[in-house]
Amino acid sequence: MRTTGKIAIHIGWLTIILLIHLFTFSFSPLCAQNIQKGDYGYLYCHMSDRGQWTAFALSRDGYHYEDVLGGGPVMDVKEHARIEGGQRDAYITRSWDGNGFVMVTTDMNNGMTKALGKQSEWDNYGIDLLKSDDLIHWSSVSFDYRKGDAIFCDCESPSPYNDWSTINRVWAPQIFWDPHYVWPDGDKGGYMIYYSMWNRSEEAYDRMYYSYADKSFTKLTKPRILFDWGYATIDADINYLESDGLYHMLIKKEGGKPGIYTATSEHLTYGWGEPVEDDYVSFEGKKKCEGSSAFQLIGDDTWRVAYIEYSSKPRHYRICKADKYLRNFSDPVDIEGVTGPQHGSFMRLTKAEYKRLQKWGSAPVIHRLEAEVIDGAVLHTNRFLEGYNPEVRTMNQYFTTRLKYSFMPSPDSEEARIYKGGYQGVGLGYHHLNNQIGNPVSAYLFQGATIKTLSSKLALNYEWDFGVAYGWHSYNESDRVSNHVIGSKMTAYMDFGVYLRWMLSRQFDLNIGLTASHFSNGNTSMPNAGLNVASAKVSLAYYLNRPEQQPADGPLPVFQKHWSTDVVVFGGWKRRGAETALGSYTLSDTYGVVGVNINPMYNLNHWLNVGASLDLYYDHSANLKVEDSAVPPDDGETEKESASEGETGDAVSTSSESRVSAPSWYRQVTAGLSVRAEYVMPYFTINFGIGHNLINAGSAHFRGFYEILALKAALTPKVFLHIGYSLYSFQYPNNLMLGIGYRFGGRRK
Repeated sequence: MRTTGKIAIHIGWLTIILLIHLFTFSFSPLCAQNIQKGDYGYLYCHMSDRGQWTAFALSRDGYHYEDVLGGGPVMDVKEHARIEGGQRDAYITRSWDGNGFVMVTTDMNNGMTKALGKQSEWDNYGIDLLKSDDLIHWSSVSFDYRKGDAIFCDCESPSPYNDWSTINRVWAPQIFWDPHYVWPDGDKGGYMIYYSMWNRSEEAYDRMYYSYADKSFTKLTKPRILFDWGYATIDADINYLESDGLYHMLIKKEGGKPGIYTATSEHLTYGWGEPVEDDYVSFEGKKKCEGSSAFQLIGDDTWRVAYIEYSSKPRHYRICKADKYLRNFSDPVDIEGVTGPQHGSFMRLTKAEYKRLQKWGSAPVIHRLEAEVIDGAVLHTNRFLEGYNPEVRTMNQYFTTRLKYSFMPSPDSEEARIYKGGYQGVGLGYHHLNNQIGNPVSAYLFQGATIKTLSSKLALNYEWDFGVAYGWHSYNESDRVSNHVIGSKMTAYMDFGVYLRWMLSRQFDLNIGLTASHFSNGNTSMPNAGLNVASAKVSLAYYLNRPEQQPADGPLPVFQKHWSTDVVVFGGWKRRGAETALGSYTLSDTYGVVGVNINPMYNLNHWLNVGASLDLYYDHSANLKVEDSAVPPDDGETEKESASEGETGDAVSTSSESRVSAPSWYRQVTAGLSVRAEYVMPYFTINFGIGHNLINAGSAHFRGFYEILALKAALTPKVFLHIGYSLYSFQYPNNLMLGIGYRFGGRRK
């Protein structure tokens, strides 16, 4: 009995404890909050800074991202932004039950101000509500607030405005799931949609409002004031913090000190006091920032706050740290890997969701193989080519076969919209000339794109090629003394052409066009007259995976003009000729050249940069003395005169080293200023400059104009290889410029 009594007492106490827990749970307030789910990675859903669309980017650590679809639109903008055809300020979160996703965007296109008849480019009239089961396929409804009460599900409730038709701003909506909201039919739970709104005919500034959307995310209640602090406020971001049991709001105050401010409330829809002034995102000083979005890293109870600093050019999208109370902001860094980051939001993802988006968003690269035949004529730029050679052969024939591999982006990618028809690759060629000059083989890089689309099947394209050719029968003193065209077994190979591309089928193109080619050694050996050829070409290109249907032209990404500065360190080597009383000489030594280019450029658009460069040189061959006779001012003239004599077999080719004396080092340095222009393509940039020296400009070697043609091959977004060639007086070869460069301030991806 005693045992039974003890058991009964224990059961009684357990029952009381259980009832207390049930009572406490039943009557504890359930806080409003968006569902957090996923421990694998992060989705950054944002307005693109390159256009009026919504873009996605993925990250495993919350700081380093990769674009989905190359930073292009993740949905058809015109289909979902029915008011103006533009999406801005995208905010995404999970649906109330965790089984889907909801998004809101500002329906606005400030690139269509005149066409839409807007008073200001920053005017807009409504928002878009979107939902999806998989983050890929979306349905939506648009709310044009100019239409007034009829668009809202509670049309009989009080309205904030007398005249809805004069509304001019409905900005930056965001979502907060509120399980406490009760609908007229008794259903509980709604999405609080909060946003700033301004009707300039009825209020003095932007104020924060809120509406409620139902669980289907298709109905919306009339706006109500969230708060009014007596001045304009925009871009609110609300989170509930378990650390202190309060709702925290990040917000931008229009006017006053720039920064992202914080306010708190015990309630979601009221009680919002003014922001604190002593703890806010103040890193940017007087530069303006907005578009804040707070999120937590997986397994971390502190916060990250993202925002856009938009006073600088280019703009900076940054992420800083905050403590678990969303205070004490620190350590701002730029987001990495995102093309055109702007106002947006962050959401955690499961592994399955991350991988699905990653697979869907990786635009396939299109691969192409091409076989090409070129038939041309040698241009007679030297007497050796006209018949002054051992065979007394007039050299006209030039025949080349080439095999090429190239790749190009998917037609629906952002890169393809900017660089229409763009492709790049590597090629091998066999160049048949004759036994006198040789039949070299070549390896080269090439790039091309569309100049003009003539029809759905026909386009006018260009292509440039740059590489090396090996196997020349070059000049030597024993049996090829008259060959003053090619001075080394290996030369540079450059080619440029235009052609018609005829799309025969999804797999095949037929290409027919004209090209011009140049072979020379960049003055690394002498002689160096070079070979020039004009040709016609025909080729057949096979595409391994070109899509059946070519997409219609999408919106061209907006380009933000900005300054960048390239700093290039380069070196090279060269040979020199000399003119003395005994005749023309090729000096036996090889001379080094080193230099630095400091090149600020104004990036005008996707394809063109212009600017200037400070060009610093040290040339060990400059202003040499040979037997007390100055080296002639122009290497090219020396070479030309030597070549002329050499064709008769009378030239002396080298001189004794003891004949040469070098001047003081400062006579072999110069600094010049050049104007520069660049043509920008993916991976490669072509830079051209014309300049004049300022230091030692009166000396024989450095007077006159100099010209630079350079290819910049990107290794990273900031670092590039520099392969250049310098001329002077618009015709005479100077030296190669082989080096590496670093770009400061560039924002091209």
